Amino acid sequence: MNEAGNSRRIYLRISKGAIISKRNGETTTYRAISGSLKGIELKEHEFDNKKFRNWHIILEDTASGEEYDIAVARESGAFKSIARSLVTEQGLGNLDDVSIEVYTSKTGFTNASVTAGGQKLHWTDEPMPPVRIVQVGDREVQDDSAQMNWIQTLVDRINARLGDASKASATEEDDDLPEDFNN
Repeated sequence: MNEAGNSRRIYLRISKGAIISKRNGETTTYRAISGSLKGIELKEHEFDNKKFRNWHIILEDTASGEEYDIAVARESGAFKSIARSLVTEQGLGNLDDVSIEVYTSKTGFTNASVTAGGQKLHWTDEPMPPVRIVQVGDREVQDDSAQMNWIQTLVDRINARLGDASKASATEEDDDLPEDFNN
């Protein structure tokens, strides 16, 4: 925490089988990061006049007060694994105790596994829509729009659970305050 009592935000990204932090020209890699999930958001960025979108997973380390902003490419298989794990009953029930571990799969792709409440999560049983092949001019290209729309619905369900939890805790806190607290 900084001197003002605010949490310090640490920016990370998932790439090449690791969670990476670049600060002051120094790169640090982590296998896993854990904390209380605060939200997931899709943000648009621009670099070298090119626009791209990343998912941002916000985790708070309640012991240190640090907040982690983990950026993951929109189409990333690692992010799909994270979302498909967190949306399960076990995941949704333990969003305050989440650990994301990143690794390189046998096929060379970055992937992730998620633990919540001390238990490794499996993916939701809901089938993920397939990527379609569409004709664009004289080329065939992959269309993942149905798949990405479905992933967004999973993220919406996760964020809705976070919203429900914060509303419930805010209500509980309000009930515990003395009536003349703000006077």
